[in-house]
Amino acid sequence: MSQSISIQKHLCLDKIAVVMDQALYAKATEDAWKQQLRFENILMMMGNFHVICNLLSIIGILFRDAGLRDLAVESGVIAEGSVDKVLDGKQYNRGVRLHKLIYKALMHLVWNGFLEWVENYHNTDLPYSDETIRVVMSMHDDTCLATL
Repeated sequence: MSQSISIQKHLCLDKIAVVMDQALYAKATEDAWKQQLRFENILMMMGNFHVICNLLSIIGILFRDAGLRDLAVESGVIAEGSVDKVLDGKQYNRGVRLHKLIYKALMHLVWNGFLEWVENYHNTDLPYSDETIRVVMSMHDDTCLATL
């Protein structure tokens, strides 16, 4: 952090951003709190990987007992032995994969519910919704073909 202050002064910057991993961030934040005046011009940031791992951990904590753990295991996406580490944010690749699959499944349910809602409450708009869905599907197909 002292090196960052010297770089900041040498470059004549008002503030300087320092990106670090989670362990260093915790220690640096503790030091910065103790010496506020010395490190007031340093903007400390945790790296993206550790931010995502923390987010996965938060989601796991919030939804573990709401059925996310059982859903992950019984669907066969995550093995029983590693589901706790995934929900604690310790296994990045498996965690991201799990949350992508859950998101896709929930969005599928949302769209099915939306179409049923349109049929029940906006029956006069059905011709427009069919055309809209056709256009969206053609854009989806064009995008999928373009990325191959």
